[in-house]
Amino acid sequence: MGYSLLEEAEEIIKRESFFDYESEKHRRQLGKIMAGETKTYFFDPYCRFLEKGKISLVSKKELKNERETFSRKIEDGITHIAVRGFLSLRTVNDIFKALQKANHTNPRIVLDLRDNPGGLTHYCLLAVCLFAKGAEDVLVTKKFKNYDELVTVRHMSPFEIPGPFSHYKVVVLINNRSVSAAEPVAGILKELGFPVVGEKSYGKGVAQRQFLLSDGSVLRITIFEVLLGNKRTPLNKVGIEPDYYVRDNRKIFLGLTGTKKDRQFMKAVEVLKKMK
Repeated sequence: MGYSLLEEAEEIIKRESFFDYESEKHRRQLGKIMAGETKTYFFDPYCRFLEKGKISLVSKKELKNERETFSRKIEDGITHIAVRGFLSLRTVNDIFKALQKANHTNPRIVLDLRDNPGGLTHYCLLAVCLFAKGAEDVLVTKKFKNYDELVTVRHMSPFEIPGPFSHYKVVVLINNRSVSAAEPVAGILKELGFPVVGEKSYGKGVAQRQFLLSDGSVLRITIFEVLLGNKRTPLNKVGIEPDYYVRDNRKIFLGLTGTKKDRQFMKAVEVLKKMK
């Protein structure tokens, strides 16, 4: 990094609050600046950067049509909900709709967070609120350098408390590619008593803000560490340990996902069937 860019980075650090990454409006504004145009492109919320510092951009149409949540009903009224990111309110809404359509007599859910690269803390916590049980329960503690900030269900939830699906039987699926915002969902639900099946998650428990420098490179500033639930469980470089360890056998044949050959999935179904 050249001296001028170092100075630029220092200026960004001094005024790091100028850009709220969790604001969709701000993300779109930044996208227009980065793309050099005001109508066609948005900043790719996955923050995917190509070689030589080029920025990956998605069009409005691509962004509109891209879904992160897929659901289907399987045997014995069990619903399989696979979530591949937490990048928008639409994802939370899709999870909500899938849960609504589940078997109301005996609602049983496999919440599949495998291969989920994360997203925004705000949206993953909204997803947890769907299953929350107590208003004063702590979702996360944001551990800044000089102070801690508690985020409780009452502070976060737009739903009635207990959450609308807190009585559902839910098993969470994770693997070692469940990262970042996917991990608080698994960790908090585990503390709430929902079983977790699979492999230990990646262990990314810090949050960053991202800033574009004038040469096209990006500066990432870590602003807080995330501790989970009432127990303030560390996540960073630790990960979420499953209640039932099952090795992911889909690494070569990803087409096995959700089939009888998917060992983790079948274990989740087995655990669900034993839940009272």
